[in-house]
Amino acid sequence: MLARLRMSRPAPEAPAERRRDLRHTAVFQVAKLKTDRLEELCVLRDVSPNGLKAEVYYPLDIGEKVRITLRTEHAMVGRVVWTRDRLVGIDFDAEVPVLAMLAHCSVDERIGGIRPPRIETLFTSLIRMDCREYDLEVRNVSQEGMKIAVSEPVAPGTRCEVLLGMLGWHWANVRWHRDGEIGVQLDHPLNYEDFGRWRQSLAGETWRPKHAELSDISRH
Repeated sequence: MLARLRMSRPAPEAPAERRRDLRHTAVFQVAKLKTDRLEELCVLRDVSPNGLKAEVYYPLDIGEKVRITLRTEHAMVGRVVWTRDRLVGIDFDAEVPVLAMLAHCSVDERIGGIRPPRIETLFTSLIRMDCREYDLEVRNVSQEGMKIAVSEPVAPGTRCEVLLGMLGWHWANVRWHRDGEIGVQLDHPLNYEDFGRWRQSLAGETWRPKHAELSDISRH
């Protein structure tokens, strides 16, 4: 009854009410958020064809331009219109069929065909392989793994441990080697909260020890 009464109200409040009615409040899907100064993950909380609400672990400014990319690589562009604690509101530059995009993601996730969002980055991390530690460059990360630069081939299937800042050491498996890079998959994917804590710890990290070169690793 209350919903019917709201819909029957005249003009001034109708657009806002129609927009709220279009929102999907049970999304809780991780996506990539990019601005001119950062690229990180966020959790979509509430979406509509005109905008969304997202949870973030980094501060954004009102008026800041953002690009949200879903797991299927569908993207929406907009601007931050409000912030509150760890939540931000974003209005899209143009109306987009975001609900259809999210539905497509859900279908693909059930068959395991969609990889988690990956963010481009550049830092060094300690990697243990063959009982030795190496300081290697990490080029992108996701909740499930990372892409790492190497100077020598590393065979797929190689077991390793990766130091994830304050989260400690995590076991992982080398999935592929190509063009001087390896793909490493964590045994246990990070949840969003832990991923955010790790990324925040990287922002304040300045000291990195020097370890062996990868060329010292035995070929597999």
